[in-house]
This record gives sequence, C-alpha cells and structure tokens, in this order.
Amino acid sequence: MDPDRILLAGAGSGGLMATRWGLRNLDRFAGIAAHGGVRLPELPKRPRPIPVFLSAGAEDEEWAPEVAAAEAALRAAGFEAGSASWPGLGHEDADPGVWTRAFDFLEGALSDTRRRLARAERARREKRWADALAEARAVLAVEKERARVLDAEREARLADQAGVDLVKKARDAARTDPAGARARLRDLEAAFRGGEAGARAAEALRGLEGEEAPR
Repeated sequence: MDPDRILLAGAGSGGLMATRWGLRNLDRFAGIAAHGGVRLPELPKRPRPIPVFLSAGAEDEEWAPEVAAAEAALRAAGFEAGSASWPGLGHEDADPGVWTRAFDFLEGALSDTRRRLARAERARREKRWADALAEARAVLAVEKERARVLDAEREARLADQAGVDLVKKARDAARTDPAGARARLRDLEAAFRGGEAGARAAEALRGLEGEEAPR
C-alpha cells in the first residue's frame, strides 16, 4: 500500500499507540492524529517530515498538559505539528469536531505540499531546473503561510489562557464586589466566547447567581 495515502489516528489508548508506534515507523504513514492520549518515543534527528496533530479536552487533566508538551517536542525535532484544546471536554467525552479539525490540519499539510515536492524532485531528475525551482519556491510559500496560521493558533491559546486567569481574578473579587464581578464576568464571557475562558466565565456567573438566590 502507498504510505502517502495512509493516516494513523487514535483516541485514548489508541492515541498512545498512534503516536508511539507511528513515530517509530515514519515510512509507513503520511500523517498521524491522536486525541486524549500521546506518548512520544525517542524522536529521530532527521525525521521524515510528516504532519502530526494532537488534541485533548481542556478538562482532561492528565492529557491536556501532555499534548502541549508533545507538540513543542515534535516541533523542536523538525515535525510539522499542530494541536487543539477542546473547551468543556473531559477524557471520556466525544465531539465529532475533534476529528474534523485533525483531518483538516493533515489534509492541508499534505495536499499541495506533497504533490509539489514530488513534481520538483521529478523535474530535478529530468534536469528541468527552472521547473524544479518554481515548484520548490511554491512549496516554500505554502509552508511560510502555514507557519503563520500555526503561530496564530498558538497566540489564540495563550490569549485564552490569559482569559482564564482573568476569570479567576473576577471570581475572587466577588467576595468584596459581587456586582462588579458579575459585570466583569459578563464582559469576559462575551470576549472569549467559544473558548475555555468564555465557558469558565459563564460557569462562574451561574455560580454567583446560585449563591445569591433566596433560600
């Protein structure tokens, strides 16, 4: 079978196997995706450049930190790696968007880039130097754009984490200024809607309203 047409993916224990076994057998797969479980083997110094996408539920206390650390290690080793943290999901929770996001990343990483590299190599073997150069430059342009997208994702994660910290501060302030805390939490919920910080702000608001309800 053509390894450039095979993806390896798994969740939970399947994610452990996909990353550990897949990264030991890079010549067999075009890309790897894992959710809620990741285990990196010793990474090669010059890896075959396949994309790897990792994700975990934001409430998955065991694997969410591991995903972030594994993504950083893969990038440092030369892999094209991406990740996602899913607000409101624990280890056992499922969401079809998890795999949609993973395969969108892998498809984007593989489609144009892999075909253009093959054309560039063929042109080089046939000594069509201008064609080889044109294809190689096109690949560089795609990869630079993807790097900007990945940088934007990383910045979004950092911003959302900062929002979580602001939610904690607003919740703590409710002891002395409940009205001000509620207003601040509403602002945070609106500003970080769709992220972990927005979900936590909404939860904190419900908690404050519950505390003030008549008994």
